[in-house]
Amino acid sequence: KELSKISLMEIYEAVEGKLDESPCIAPSKTCPFGSCLLCGVKKDMNEHLANILRSRTLDTLQGNEFDLNGAISRNLSSPGSFL
Repeated sequence: KELSKISLMEIYEAVEGKLDESPCIAPSKTCPFGSCLLCGVKKDMNEHLANILRSRTLDTLQGNEFDLNGAISRNLSSPGSFL
């Protein structure tokens, strides 16, 4: 597949699974607060991140200081240390 056809979202989802779309930062399903000061902030952040990941492709990384091949090699030799 051409680099221009592979979105960063495809890579993210292949590695991490679906992007978490829950609007709340609290790990439990029951909110301990009557109202939340951060209500909707995580949802907005997720939407912005998703838009960025969908709009950028692997070819957009070429020419940046990011060494994709080196990062992949490092990750394969020591899992859990990607980037």
